[in-house]
Amino acid sequence: GGSGFLGQSLLEQLASQDVKVYAVTRKLTDDLLQKKTKSIERIEADLYQPSKWSYLLEDIDVVIDLVGIVREDLEKGLTYQHVIFDAAKTIADAMEDSKGTTFIYVSTNLNTDHTPEKYRQTKKETEDYLLNKAFSTLSKSLNSATLVVSSIFPGDPTFPGRNKVSPFSPFTTKVSSTVP
Repeated sequence: GGSGFLGQSLLEQLASQDVKVYAVTRKLTDDLLQKKTKSIERIEADLYQPSKWSYLLEDIDVVIDLVGIVREDLEKGLTYQHVIFDAAKTIADAMEDSKGTTFIYVSTNLNTDHTPEKYRQTKKETEDYLLNKAFSTLSKSLNSATLVVSSIFPGDPTFPGRNKVSPFSPFTTKVSSTVP
């Protein structure tokens, strides 16, 4: 999700810090290439084919899943199920063999009518999958699974205020499980 609304904002903040960041995106555009920095390496890869990017898991400490859509486009196959649930599942499954990696999943406020019901249901299904995965793999290698909820798009289901809200101020940790 490094090319989306949240991803671009996070990358801007991380670019000013002394951290190495890999931002996986489905298509490297001229606009994204112009945003290249010393600490951020953008990688074009199909998220649903972990063999194209899972090598990155060898050298990282944290994976942040910002993949998502706010509206489905059935003609393009962009459903909440595919883009939200399947993406998070693909990432979490690929992380099973990575050592000491923390997975952060950005969810949503499930108790609001400001987002489409199907969107919230898919986010909840994804949360449940990740929590079960985290608890079932604690003895393996997944260090933690953190779910983050946010109300960054206040207003109606079409998210009209999205450019008026700071993307990181309303985050709160919802659930976390960590291996000591």
